[in-house]
Amino acid sequence: MRIPFKNGWERCSLYAAVALALAFALAALPLLAYFAAHNQILAYGRDVALGYAQNVLERSERISDALKRDTQELNAVGGSDPCSAAHLGLMRDLALQSIDFMIIGHVSGNILRCSSYGPHPEGIDVGPPSYVGQYNVRRHVRLSATSRGDFLTVEDRGWIFFFSPDQPIDVPRRGVVSLATYSPMAREFRTHTGFLKPQWINAGRAGEETTFTDGSYVVAVLESKRYPTGVIAALPISRFSSLETLTESLAVAIALFIGLLLSALTLYLARKRTTVSSWTLRRALKGGEIHMVYQPIVDLKTGAWVGAEALMRWRRAQGVEIPPDIFIAKAESLGMIGEFTQRMLALVAQDARGIFARAGQFYLSINLAADDVKSDRIIADLRTLLADSGGNPQQFKVEVTERSILDESLGKDALDAIRALGMRVVVDDFGTGGANLKYLTTFTFDDLKIDKVFVQGIGTNAVTAEVAFHIVRIAKSLNMGLIAEGVETDVQAESLRQAGVESAQGWLYSRPRTTAALIDALPETTAGPTGAAAPRP
Repeated sequence: MRIPFKNGWERCSLYAAVALALAFALAALPLLAYFAAHNQILAYGRDVALGYAQNVLERSERISDALKRDTQELNAVGGSDPCSAAHLGLMRDLALQSIDFMIIGHVSGNILRCSSYGPHPEGIDVGPPSYVGQYNVRRHVRLSATSRGDFLTVEDRGWIFFFSPDQPIDVPRRGVVSLATYSPMAREFRTHTGFLKPQWINAGRAGEETTFTDGSYVVAVLESKRYPTGVIAALPISRFSSLETLTESLAVAIALFIGLLLSALTLYLARKRTTVSSWTLRRALKGGEIHMVYQPIVDLKTGAWVGAEALMRWRRAQGVEIPPDIFIAKAESLGMIGEFTQRMLALVAQDARGIFARAGQFYLSINLAADDVKSDRIIADLRTLLADSGGNPQQFKVEVTERSILDESLGKDALDAIRALGMRVVVDDFGTGGANLKYLTTFTFDDLKIDKVFVQGIGTNAVTAEVAFHIVRIAKSLNMGLIAEGVETDVQAESLRQAGVESAQGWLYSRPRTTAALIDALPETTAGPTGAAAPRP
């Protein structure tokens, strides 16, 4: 039995309240959820921008640390002549070992009197400083009329250090993100790439991290606690447009219960979807979102594909690609990189059976992180890889960086154990992550990989081109094999081949391929000296 209404007004009031409740559930709540999801997307974008800014600031602080250390070493030589034979020898050694400085020299006023290339009797005018502070900084310095590139220089008490303006901001996927370093005192850019607003500098605070949204960009601004250096990273919000599909599901809410449930669920999923956390990383591993691609490695003499580097990729269930520099770094910081390495080895073992069945002499190169090298289980994991793949040890190479073996005794034991399995060990990123001659003589490496930053200077007047050939000579003197990465032109490939580099990889030959695409190409590309050259992407 229904309770009758007292009057028409009570009836209308109740219906109005119900209508308002339904309107809130079916209209206002989805709208609020839409804005909440949008804000979550922006927060994710700010986190990504902050990650890039932190990467650049780490590079800038590393450069400042190196400048301070090298200046102290040069001053410690003694003597009144900064261009003495002892100083010149030390400048050459420091420049060769440096991952940042292309040239080191000494100026008197604005005249370069000598450098790591030797004395300059007539002097070279490097121009007045762009601004003066703790260091004298010069932008757009050219050493000769024929020089194709400008240098950024930093001077400290007469010692001057030359490096590429792009060095602090040379990060993966740089074409997507706008980056800049700036002077907090002068309030102007030192180096920059992409779209940037000068007024963003005003958001910087010493030793603090700031993120915000400006129009169609998410922006992160950081300033160093130790040096007068600031960094800006900006990403277009359109970069995250694929996440806007969240709003479509919210629009279908047609009932109070469904609308409330869907709104709450969408907010929950939006938060999980836009944050790279331990939960999302584990879900990626369990949900099969991690897959492998392979970038072919080419014999420079024959043009045949002789191997491939195995590279991890993460595609979310919604189709969003997470950059490897983001999720691998996050996995390392959370102590989860070992789980990703085990997943990688399992996938490589699975793929290797089909690859080796088509090309028995083909090899695969895998990357190990610092925690992997320290792990007690890595040798057992590599043995499992050999057993499950059906391959032999000569069909695998292990790539490590010097950061993986900072503990010399532990690193040496780990590398010796890997080599004892019969696998070749490759030192990766030589010259970009702190590696120097000490690592090449302390540890036993079979091959050395020349970083793309040096390879890309070949065929130009860039100083990095000569550094690449210095690295070749060093590796040859230590009887190490050589692999060049980032080869993009025929000039680079031919120059490397003539210098004695055996192998190369890069977009000149192929971009990273899926397992199926790699296997399809193998009969043609592993044909040897008489076979066809590798197809280009």
